[in-house]
Amino acid sequence: TRGHRFNPLRAERKTLGDVIRAALEALQNGERVVKGRTEEISRLRGFLLRETALCAHAMAHIDYEMMEDWKQQRLEEVSAGTVKRELTQLRGIFADAARKLHLVCSPLIHVKSPTVMDERVARFKLGEEGRLFAALAQADHPVVLPAAAFALDSGCRRGELLRIMKADYQRQNSTVYLHDAKNG
Repeated sequence: TRGHRFNPLRAERKTLGDVIRAALEALQNGERVVKGRTEEISRLRGFLLRETALCAHAMAHIDYEMMEDWKQQRLEEVSAGTVKRELTQLRGIFADAARKLHLVCSPLIHVKSPTVMDERVARFKLGEEGRLFAALAQADHPVVLPAAAFALDSGCRRGELLRIMKADYQRQNSTVYLHDAKNG
């Protein structure tokens, strides 16, 4: 059988910064298409600016402890939800780098995401819905009030609402098809 060409020095030569910059470039030039592209680009730029010391390490030397320390330090600076989003983004980048650089596994494989307690229960208090819709009725554009009523009745998010096309509406069964709903 034939063997595979393998360069064990590849992970010694590539720094975490190189990997992050490559992921950033892939997002910017459209090689990698994701929902929330602008936010991902911003997160990666921020990571490169904040984590210069970590980004200087060769990928071969980035390990679980380093990334766990990064997570703990980051939790002191920002909310658990922000750290969870950053870890989610970095997991994909690290997994791809592990494959390309022939690492045994991603250094993030055992780093657990922080627990996020950000559930919201939004309910109108007595009279709030009426005041809201009275204010919306004063809007300059006539579509604001019916759009808000539709969003409230359907639970549709702003982006989902703005992407609805006439062809998505099924009059016979009074439904609207959402092509790219956040919650699936």
